[in-house]
Parts: sequence; C-alpha cells; structure tokens
Amino acid sequence: MKFHIIKNSRAVIMAVMLMVAATVMAQVPARPDPPRLVNDLAGVLTAKQVQWLEDSLARFDRRTSNQVAIVTIDDLGGLDPAMMAYEIGQRWQVGTAEDNNGIVILVKPKTAGSPGRAFIATGYGLEGALPDATCKMIVEREMIPHFKQGDYFGGIEAAVAVVCPIAAGEYSKERYEKDSGNSLIAAFAGLFGALLIFFIIVKVTGKSGGGGKGNSGTGTFGPGGIFIGGLPLGGFGSHRGSRGSDFGGFGDGGFGGFGGGSFGGGGAGGSW
Repeated sequence: MKFHIIKNSRAVIMAVMLMVAATVMAQVPARPDPPRLVNDLAGVLTAKQVQWLEDSLARFDRRTSNQVAIVTIDDLGGLDPAMMAYEIGQRWQVGTAEDNNGIVILVKPKTAGSPGRAFIATGYGLEGALPDATCKMIVEREMIPHFKQGDYFGGIEAAVAVVCPIAAGEYSKERYEKDSGNSLIAAFAGLFGALLIFFIIVKVTGKSGGGGKGNSGTGTFGPGGIFIGGLPLGGFGSHRGSRGSDFGGFGDGGFGGFGGGSFGGGGAGGSW
C-alpha cells in the first residue's frame, strides 16, 4: 500500500512539473525565424533603431562570438522577468555551445496597469565577467533612468554600450563600477571631447558634416554617448571608445544564427 502511495505521489509531481513546463513554454516567445538579435515585440523602438542595434550586435557577434539578444515584450504572462529572460536564452540557445557566451536583455515596458521591468540574463560562460551585482548596476544606472523618461532606445543602447565591452574583456566590471561613480563628470568630459574632435575634423576637412552614411540619424546625447559618423564617443569613462567599429552603420552582413548556448540563472533586473 505504501509503495503505491509513493508511486502515485511521484506521478502527480511529474504531472504537475509537466504542466508547469508547458505553461512556461506557452509564454516564452518563439525563437525568431529568420534569427534576429533584436526582437521588439512590444513595439517601443522605431524600425531604424531596431536595424541599428541589429547590425551593431551582429557585428559584435562576428568579432567576438558573444551574442546579445534584446527582447521587448508587452506581457510577461505571469512569469517572473528572470524566468522569462532565462527561458528565452535557453530555448533560443543564445551564445555558442562551446563558450555559453550569450546575454539576454529583456524589457517589459511600463503601462497604466503594470510596472516596467528589465532584466539582464547571462549565459554560463559570462557569469564571471558580468556577475549579478554588475547586471543590477547596469539595469539601475543605465536603463531605468532612460525608461522613466519613455526613452527605451536610449536605455537599451546605454546597457549595450556597457555589456558588450565587458563581455569582450575590453572593459572590466571593476572599472565600470569606478567610472559609474563619476558618471556625470565622465558624461561632460565625453561631450567636451566629442565636440573638440568634431570641430577639429571640420577645421581640417572644411566640411560641417554630411557625407556620412548609415546611422547618422540615430546619434544621441547624454549617458548614451555621442555618435559622430558612427563612432561612439563619451559616456561612462573611456570604455565607450573601446567599441570601435563594432557599433554603428548598416549593411555589414546579417546575423548568422544562435549557436547553442546555455543559461544557468546568472543576472539581475529592476523595475520602475
């Protein structure tokens, strides 16, 4: 009798687990086909902003093999944002199977009936470079201030500007934490430096702009940096310039597809 009770209990537990898994699977967005790194399911970005981010992240993927997937979603379907971000990373297999170097930046915009939520989930291979505390800092310092103003592109771009160089080993989490404490000073310094370079270029070439192509219309001012001819300048310390040619511009080839990465629970988020 006892054996049958234990056996039946295990069957019930298994059935419940399957039901929960099915519910979660139903809420997670389907893997994009054709594959894309930027999936604005909530419709908070313009087509040009989506394409600029897509091209930039595809170029970053080709150079470093690190894959950063951006997903905006208007409804979490009752799931915790952490679970949604992990499940997207796991089911879409963001990152490579060899290095598990995927990152999912999830954004649920604020609405009249629900708070805004953001979460950065990291694959196994990037949990050391981007620990939970650093992800939390990026969400709170880079993303949410923009989101509170309704600037979703600015918040996402600002997060990418920090996440990518840290993931690539070109900028450390320790340096970021130090620079973030002087973000206002760094922002003004970046603005001054960018304007100085711009005027030097104008003086040397005798031109006041023009001739640029690609994303010249997507440049932004403030913590997100300043873009002149596709080159990012300013922002939090000198790491913004480390992005070099990985960001900005169009038409350098599309995203080749997700590589089989796995996620184990690393990351952090916030709300507004």
